Amino acid sequence: MPPRAKFEVGATLPISTLSLDDAPGAAVKASAGLLYGWHIQNAAAAITYVQVFDAAAVGDVILGTTTPLFVIGIGSSVHASLTLETPIIFATGIVVFATTTPTGATGATVHAAWFIA
Repeated sequence: MPPRAKFEVGATLPISTLSLDDAPGAAVKASAGLLYGWHIQNAAAAITYVQVFDAAAVGDVILGTTTPLFVIGIGSSVHASLTLETPIIFATGIVVFATTTPTGATGATVHAAWFIA
């Protein structure tokens, strides 16, 4: 599927905010959608990773087995922000997990805002 033009689905983008902790997973969007960016705060004294999956529900992902679409690494006690001019297309939904390793299953704590449509 080709990339979509900037703001093809409209100029107003919903923001989904959430906190991830020992139960590290959450569905940002339970249906197909577009991801325009994120702001993630890591207050921990260790690097934290946010695994991003094209899935509709947390139960559709088995951490350590299911391959994430991509992984965001956030240094200790900092934040990571990114705004995409061309969004990432998710065919099924957007599910995220915060973990202590890039593809691991041990939960970590982050606070995040996701810019979606």
